[in-house]
Amino acid sequence: MASDGEAVPTVEEIPAELDAVEVASFAGRGQGMVASRDIVAGEALVSETALASIVFDEWGALVCHQCFAALPISRDTQLPCGGCLLVVYCSEKCQAAAAPFHHSECAALARLDTDILNPAEASTAQLFVKLLCRRADELADAAGRGISIVQECLDALVTNEEAMSEERLTELEMVAEAVLEAVSALESS
Repeated sequence: MASDGEAVPTVEEIPAELDAVEVASFAGRGQGMVASRDIVAGEALVSETALASIVFDEWGALVCHQCFAALPISRDTQLPCGGCLLVVYCSEKCQAAAAPFHHSECAALARLDTDILNPAEASTAQLFVKLLCRRADELADAAGRGISIVQECLDALVTNEEAMSEERLTELEMVAEAVLEAVSALESS
């Protein structure tokens, strides 16, 4: 049990091919994976697709927002999103691969006011919007409900605000306000 009385998620059984790690329990923090043998430098232990990723602004016009390959030099062959204007794809294959996820986050990303944030905060807000939209989609699919559960996702987040400085809390408050403004469009659609 977590300190707030909620059950701590458990690590599912680790596949046999991952013989270098095992599940360990950490008091008050749940479970995780730890090394079960010496690990050779450069050895791949786990390979997973990212739940969400972003391209930093300075790379936005240079790499595909799906596969991260260099974009074609000719803008005529690049495929920008016409909705949010934040993402660009290198091919129709990448655009199609991103479509199921990007569809739900596109409107929120388009509404995200990054002008009030510094570049690091803007990137954090973009990533948070993507994660929030994906989690809301998962919960909506499981519950058979619409995107209106975005607020439930926000309410369920664990906070460590007492460990942060007032300055950092103010910065994060600005990020949160920008994210909430961005996802509010999803609530009404």
